[in-house]
Amino acid sequence: MSMYTQVISLKWNTSCEVLNSVELRKRMVADIGSKSNMSKIVNASVLCAMEATPRHLFIYNQRLGPFIGSAGTEVSSQVSVNAAYVYNK
Repeated sequence: MSMYTQVISLKWNTSCEVLNSVELRKRMVADIGSKSNMSKIVNASVLCAMEATPRHLFIYNQRLGPFIGSAGTEVSSQVSVNAAYVYNK
């Protein structure tokens, strides 16, 4: 039985989701919960919030660096979204 109760629910407008961002986010959250070196200190509330928040909206291509190729190179929307949801231990 879970001790956590969701108090606030937030639904993002569906226009915030692009390509396969929902699936990528769910996979990232599952990886963090099961594979992270910090999984013992990341509680269910944090994972729930991360799963609900479209992370790609807050990440700029310029900051993705090695995930998207060399600086100044144009990348596809899919490459950009994939990079936004890369899980790093």
